Amino acid sequence: MFYAIRKLVTLFSFFAASISFSQTVSAYNINPSQISMSGISAGAFFANQMHVAYSQTLTGGVAMIAGGIYNCSNGNVNTALNTCMKGTTTSAVVDQTVNDIKSLSKTGKVDNIDNIANSKVFLISGKFDDVVLTPAMDRVEELYLKLGVPAKNIKYNKSIEMGHAFPTVDYGNTCSTPRSKPFISKCNYDGAYEILNYFHGPLKNKKAFVEKNLISYSQNKFFENKATGFTSTFSGSSNSLAETGAVYVPTACQQGEECALHISFHGCMQSRDDIGDDYLKKLGLNEWAEGNNIIVFYPQAVKNYILGNPNSCFDWWGYTGPEYHTKNSVQMNIVYKMIKDLIKK
Repeated sequence: MFYAIRKLVTLFSFFAASISFSQTVSAYNINPSQISMSGISAGAFFANQMHVAYSQTLTGGVAMIAGGIYNCSNGNVNTALNTCMKGTTTSAVVDQTVNDIKSLSKTGKVDNIDNIANSKVFLISGKFDDVVLTPAMDRVEELYLKLGVPAKNIKYNKSIEMGHAFPTVDYGNTCSTPRSKPFISKCNYDGAYEILNYFHGPLKNKKAFVEKNLISYSQNKFFENKATGFTSTFSGSSNSLAETGAVYVPTACQQGEECALHISFHGCMQSRDDIGDDYLKKLGLNEWAEGNNIIVFYPQAVKNYILGNPNSCFDWWGYTGPEYHTKNSVQMNIVYKMIKDLIKK
């Protein structure tokens, strides 16, 4: 028990030391038409869920690296691990998913489905990804086309000789590594630039990362259970979100200039407990954000063995409850409130 407590203290101390507490996150002058999202793996599934559920607000586009179609698991973890990740879903399942989204839209459990047709979508699947196979991403493309997104609004790159990872120019594992922490690979491909430029471009030159501009964000202020404590298995037990996330706020955005907002969802085993600050600092998003007035919000999930989430995944198979994919989802609802919290009224 003493060792476990000491480990939690160490993790908490590491978090406190690594992100600036000299600044406080506030509401910023964010253009409400310039809110985009991206995610990898579980984060990609989750970004897709957020896009469908909150399409009226999240209009700036969605990028998915190694994800799958909306509510693919139907709340079943075995389906998630097999059918969804291997991409054995059929076109008939995609058609049923479209019908399901239409039904949820009519009842108000997700926003009006017509909003999605105006979206920009960016898909990336690595040729050597043996975790979420390319056929799963092919079904995502099919889904968005059947939801009315024009083919010209969908950018799909499945030519990178990459494993299960976020692609960078020169940081991380060898590009062809199938699967290994931190699930970031040096592929001579600037994934951060490609994503942000597609949604918010044409981008100007990037600028140096400013350490003090990466700021801690208290996620727990939106928890129904206000219990405080370490970011651990025992905190936020009803939602598996960490007590704190992080926001990168470029200097110009802190000075009141109008900015865009990009939300980046990590994958399983990519939380700060898993890989430290790598996801927050090594993707390349912050440098392009600094040069182009884009705020980057990094929500954080956390391990929770009680809920059946041992790998710090965002919920895309129903461990938080049967409505994990609708606006009644405890996790998505909190993330949505955090996004709104960042926008100056």
